[in-house]
Amino acid sequence: MHPATPRASTTNPNSLERIHTGTTAAGRDVEAGEEYEGWVDPYGGPPTIKQWLKWYWHDVFAFIFLGAISLWLLMWSPIPYRKLFAVTVNPGKKIINPSFAYPKRKQVIPIIADAMIAVFVPIISIILINIFGIATHGPQGKRLRMTGKHGGALLGRGSFWNVNNGCMGVIYSVMTGATLQIIIKLVIGGLRPHFLTVCDPQIDGVQGMGYGRLYFDTSVCRDHTDPKRRDEIANAMQSFPSGHSIAAWAGLLYLSLYFNAHLKIFSNYHPSYWKLLLFIAPMLAATLIVGSLTLDMSHNWYDIIVGSALGVVMAILSYRMCFAAVWDFRFNHIPLARDPRIPGFSYSIEELEDWSGGCATRRGGWGIARQYATFNHGWGAPGDCAFQSAGVSAGLAGVDSPGGWRHRRHDHECSSRMHNEGSAAREPAV
Repeated sequence: MHPATPRASTTNPNSLERIHTGTTAAGRDVEAGEEYEGWVDPYGGPPTIKQWLKWYWHDVFAFIFLGAISLWLLMWSPIPYRKLFAVTVNPGKKIINPSFAYPKRKQVIPIIADAMIAVFVPIISIILINIFGIATHGPQGKRLRMTGKHGGALLGRGSFWNVNNGCMGVIYSVMTGATLQIIIKLVIGGLRPHFLTVCDPQIDGVQGMGYGRLYFDTSVCRDHTDPKRRDEIANAMQSFPSGHSIAAWAGLLYLSLYFNAHLKIFSNYHPSYWKLLLFIAPMLAATLIVGSLTLDMSHNWYDIIVGSALGVVMAILSYRMCFAAVWDFRFNHIPLARDPRIPGFSYSIEELEDWSGGCATRRGGWGIARQYATFNHGWGAPGDCAFQSAGVSAGLAGVDSPGGWRHRRHDHECSSRMHNEGSAAREPAV
């Protein structure tokens, strides 16, 4: 971090160092002729490359390590010899596993294209939102002329730390999911729908195993000793779970969560319908990608279901690692700091106001600098905030939650009523 860049201290929200200019009175309008600087990232501007590597070298090392391990496992890709499969029932030669006898077809969306979509579509979207959406407008829709000297990410817009956390989260999600599916494929495996077509079993004169001698291993596959054929057979026995599904949902659901957080789709106001469409668009894309696997018969339905579930889990976990919340609309746009000089985020109303401009909508009081914000400290849906810090005002707890405004008002009224009744009881009868 540049030493001259002002920084926000989160240990004492009341002592946050204000790095924007102008008065801090809430709801103040821009006066005639006044220059409006706009929202400023409380974490400051981009660090030097050396400083960034000091904070993130563990992640870079983990990325390289996981990438190398995954590549090695893919190249090794042994045949699971203990995997048995049934082919026919003698003497009728009737196929008893038609679900594994589909013809082998070219994939509609190759795995490389799927991985590119899962990684680069979210990253490009995050960058564009920061350029065109965050810290671009002032009150009453006035467009700002940003210099980028107070935390701007690209072209003097947005937040470097928002871009940093957003992109790192995408990599966390997709890479972790990809590594998991490779390990599960090699340990558990599973027959692809076109397995028997690839294997082309030669069972004449071969005695099977199990009841009725129905089951065989890969030794009955045609040319199973040929290195090229071994790779084809191994791939045909690595269907579970679907790598396409994990990658698609890990990356694209993450993007939907990012859209929701930074456009405040499910928040404190009624948004435009196009925002809902934008929110579901990445999930629709993920559904189409995994659905294509049933067209080219690359995977069974249960491979797709389990792969999609793992991808969803990876997306949610990775997003929460990088941002202050997943569904709590008050905090889910706020990136969490890796800088050890910044204490943990305390979920205070002051920090909320500092970050009010760090999203890409200007509805509902969002998207403008703290000194122009008009937040009501009593807002917030009950149960939205999973973390309740000691001493937080009723605005974070919600009006209906324990300790909220209505509860405190009810307790006060009951206390006053009891006090009045006690006083009346002590008065002597006349």
